[in-house]
Amino acid sequence: MVSTVSKENIRIAIKSPNSLVINILGQRDSSLLNNLNKDETLITPIKQPKYTLDELLAAIQNENMHHELQIGSVLGKEMWLFY
Repeated sequence: MVSTVSKENIRIAIKSPNSLVINILGQRDSSLLNNLNKDETLITPIKQPKYTLDELLAAIQNENMHHELQIGSVLGKEMWLFY
């Protein structure tokens, strides 16, 4: 497969066939690690950790919890639902 290099605004873009990119990334907005050697460039995806809801909730501490915001009374037709 052939890719092309072009300049778009202030960035350099490498345009490759979709099948190649999906094979490397698996999904959009994935992070990549670029390793440059003398004769080759190695692009590898960075695996993002997957968290469960229980793991995320266990990380909540008093030190990292924000305070309740007071935003005032209703100004227009918005409706506040409290459960």
